[in-house]
Amino acid sequence: MEIISALEKGRHAFESREWRAAFDQLAQADRESALGAADLERLGNAAYLAGKDDEAVAAWTRAHNAFVEQDECLRAARLGFWLSLCLMLGGNGAQSGGWLSKTQRLLGERQEECAEHGLTLVISGLFSMFKGDGAKACSQFEQATSL
Repeated sequence: MEIISALEKGRHAFESREWRAAFDQLAQADRESALGAADLERLGNAAYLAGKDDEAVAAWTRAHNAFVEQDECLRAARLGFWLSLCLMLGGNGAQSGGWLSKTQRLLGERQEECAEHGLTLVISGLFSMFKGDGAKACSQFEQATSL
């Protein structure tokens, strides 16, 4: 009789888009043994899609830090975008701005433009829009679209 681990069940539920089950199983697997960066990202995504924003932020933060340690800056930057967006939509503008700045610094080390640069422009555009600067927001959204 084959025993299927919580991690395997969580990954399967994630692939099947069963967000609550994926969250539950991946969280259980994380309690049993700390997850790696990719599984932490899955845990964060499943948490967010199951309506568990605080758990998503916690998992994404750990995944972000793990990707930075692994020198996977683009994956870390993409998580920085999700952290910034989630916090912004949750009314945490200061924390959102902090993640935006951190992500911009991380990407500042890269010479070429990439999709992740565009994602930071989306967040910047939203901040501009919320401040009432529609022209600046429009410019930032156009730049993001071009990337």
